[in-house]
Amino acid sequence: MEPTKYFEDIRSRFVGYSIIYTRLVTNSLILYIDCEPGDKSGFTIWFSPTWHVKGANGVLVGSRQVQTDEDDNGTEAFERGAESLLELRNKKILSLEIESLTYDLHLRLDSDFWVKTFVSDPSDEESWYIRDITNKTKLIGSPHGLRLSQLRE
Repeated sequence: MEPTKYFEDIRSRFVGYSIIYTRLVTNSLILYIDCEPGDKSGFTIWFSPTWHVKGANGVLVGSRQVQTDEDDNGTEAFERGAESLLELRNKKILSLEIESLTYDLHLRLDSDFWVKTFVSDPSDEESWYIRDITNKTKLIGSPHGLRLSQLRE
């Protein structure tokens, strides 16, 4: 299937689903949709390398924050970021969009929450990807466009 058509198909299915689980891996954000880690069905969206999460009162956390080791008080920025992401759990997906020129991904959730990627290096091979665990498919977005690949067993 052509990547743009695949995106159109899955984005319509996402509306109404909720974020079940959130995870940080280095400075990548992973959102679990209709699944939890280890499940054999559902979707995950990986936002990497540059992203931010916005709540009703402004930006809650961003990828650069969680790659920082420590702040002046010795509190790990990574842990603070992970804690902020808990606010995304159980939020319903309202829309999933791709910006036409940059291929940035914009995920809009209820309660005025957003998760967005943004290009920081136009030579990046990957800005985000959506894993369809059930169908073992991966849709990858980068400043160069969209591409599909099969997940490894």
